[in-house]
Amino acid sequence: MFGQSWQDQPKLTAPIINAFRTMKDIQELRQLLEASASLSLPAIQSGERTAWLDALSGNWTRESLDQFDRSRTSASIRVWLRGLAAYLPR
Repeated sequence: MFGQSWQDQPKLTAPIINAFRTMKDIQELRQLLEASASLSLPAIQSGERTAWLDALSGNWTRESLDQFDRSRTSASIRVWLRGLAAYLPR
């Protein structure tokens, strides 16, 4: 993704750390969305879940990670996930 090492190019340290942080967020969201597959969701929520997973799939680049970071996608997914509380077994 960066083509160089932060050890050879110390100025890359911050961008690499930011990329790792963003990828950690993306992977956490993917895990939560995958876990939500075990819930009995109506077709609409199931389709939304698939759409969110699709949005988090693919080959990430430095630019796409920066764009994801600036977007509200992470917050939107987290709000959507909180809305699944009604489908949790009691």
